Amino acid sequence: MVSEPLTHVTQLASSSLNTSDAATNGNPPLISPPAINVTKLSKDNYHVWKAQLIPFFRGQGLFGYLDGTIPIPPKEISMAETSSAISNPLCEHWQRQDAIIVAILFSTISENVLIQVVSHTTSAAIWSALAKSFSSQSRAWVIQLRTELINTRKGAQSAHDFFMQVKRMTDELAVAGHALHCDEIISYLLSGLGHDYDSFVTTITACTDSVTLEEVYALLLTTESRLQHHNSPIVQPTVHVATRQSSSSSYRGRNQYKDRGRNYIDVSFYNGSNGQLQTYVLSI
Repeated sequence: MVSEPLTHVTQLASSSLNTSDAATNGNPPLISPPAINVTKLSKDNYHVWKAQLIPFFRGQGLFGYLDGTIPIPPKEISMAETSSAISNPLCEHWQRQDAIIVAILFSTISENVLIQVVSHTTSAAIWSALAKSFSSQSRAWVIQLRTELINTRKGAQSAHDFFMQVKRMTDELAVAGHALHCDEIISYLLSGLGHDYDSFVTTITACTDSVTLEEVYALLLTTESRLQHHNSPIVQPTVHVATRQSSSSSYRGRNQYKDRGRNYIDVSFYNGSNGQLQTYVLSI
């Protein structure tokens, strides 16, 4: 169902690779871009797919075919000398160039999505149809990302992971055409920090000069490092306390307990200065 139109367009694109024909007729040579390796368009990755294709076609000077700024020329042109109309060679050139672009677009679209646009014959129509098809999904996605940004908290994760989580969501918003200003991103970062970072938040908000995300990231890591240093537990001597009831027989060894029926407490601790375990016996 999908293979016939795609094969037809691919054949048109292949027949357009001979640029000497266009040059002989006075037309500019056809541009045949190299193969592009991108993630194929599916129902869930429109913005990523679009972000990959826009710079590709702009780099080839062909994006005007997609957004309509390079419209199709008139099919016929009037000859003043004979007052008649002849076929416009620029129109044929445009159609052949557009067929190459259509073939490239089709090669980057998964079959489930391709079936929705395969009936369109120009690259601009395909580009527009895809934008309309994914527009409602795009709005919902943007709202979801903004909600996640508002509710994102650092919690127990590292400062690096928290920063990258916020950065990923803001990058996705930028891809969707809703890029946030640096100050907005910083405000989301600051609002997601706990009370331990109050001094850091105060420092950033009190800055009179603009602060970049890179500077905020570096200061955040430094603050985290200092907090971990100050909050690290101090190693204390280990004390083991055991209570025993002396037996009726005498305790044989270096120390002997001659009293019967008396409780004794062994107190042992690690002496950090000499690296030895010291034990004291106390009577109670």
